[in-house]
Amino acid sequence: MKRNFLVTASPAPFFGNILKGPGPFSAHLETFTGLHDLGRSAIYWACRGLRLDPGAQIWMPALHCGVDAQAAIDQGLKVGFYRLSDDLAIDEADLELKLQDRPGIVFVIHYFGFAQPAIERVAEACQRRGSVLIEDCAHALFSRHAGRELGDFGPIAIFSLLKSLPITDGGALKVNEELLLRVSEKPFAPPPPGKFSLGAIYDYPKVAGRALLDRCLASTYRRQRSFGYSANFQQTQGYGTGMSQLSRRVAATAEPARIVDRRRRNYMALDQALEGSPGYRRVFDWLPEGACPLFLPIRVAERETLMAALHREGLETFRFGATPHPTLDGKLLHETARLREDILCLPVHDQITDGDLEQMARIVRPLLARHALLDAREGQDDPTGTAAHV
Repeated sequence: MKRNFLVTASPAPFFGNILKGPGPFSAHLETFTGLHDLGRSAIYWACRGLRLDPGAQIWMPALHCGVDAQAAIDQGLKVGFYRLSDDLAIDEADLELKLQDRPGIVFVIHYFGFAQPAIERVAEACQRRGSVLIEDCAHALFSRHAGRELGDFGPIAIFSLLKSLPITDGGALKVNEELLLRVSEKPFAPPPPGKFSLGAIYDYPKVAGRALLDRCLASTYRRQRSFGYSANFQQTQGYGTGMSQLSRRVAATAEPARIVDRRRRNYMALDQALEGSPGYRRVFDWLPEGACPLFLPIRVAERETLMAALHREGLETFRFGATPHPTLDGKLLHETARLREDILCLPVHDQITDGDLEQMARIVRPLLARHALLDAREGQDDPTGTAAHV
């Protein structure tokens, strides 16, 4: 019998993991300052723990998911945004100008498992200025840069465990008190124990039930989930729920070295299989040493149409930043339009097999040719013709 070809964007929760004993990640879980239901909750408690005055400034990148900015706003901070280059790197000059105008917290996102290349310089600049650096490692669990784990460059880091592990909930907050006291007079106020919720536990049988559906029904479910989402930034989110014990138990079985190795192998294999295909354009030129890629991000035209076509073939993909926070000003909104509209993420997680990769490449290659970005479009907003190409 031909099996249904279903590749999820993130690792799918699996009941068998509950029966495993603790793995290498078990001890690491104990080092987090707080374990929450979602990464956005970790951001909220990170901001709250700093005990800043209402209206304190936080600077975030112009490409973001929106709920990150809302979490800071819900804690009473004033959010501003700094520029990024076309390859998602921090515009250090723009960030410096913003900090000169209005000093505040610096929030840095490591996109798709790739470190911000200037993270060391940014961390040093923040320390000189007395600014707290928060590293958003929601995409970058297990990634390293210059021999150090991402999240170790600043005094505060947040993680979204559910994006990298086969669980239905999980966000984490990490605080380095020693680094924090170099830039803050107040010690960090740790979050309270999270409330218990049955929601995450109910998600496990729901996911298991989805796995029993045929391809048509599963694809319909995924399309509704991906395209029916509408961010509501006006309604304050709840942040008091802790990470479920069930997800903690599954997360504790994780083997980081195996996950990193498999994700890197899958990334390189899929990249090689697509290399040279008409319309294939990576966001990043290479896979740096130490990076644990969350996805293989590419640049395409008419992304939503391509996502729907891939879903019909059983391939779930991911998009980031499609709905920016309403406080993003018009100029930066325009400047980041291509980043928000063109980036599509192909899955490379550790549950994907070599056979899956071959099938994925056969599905993706012909579709890329129909969704190729035109060079003229990429440079149309740059009258000097010097726009960076990736």
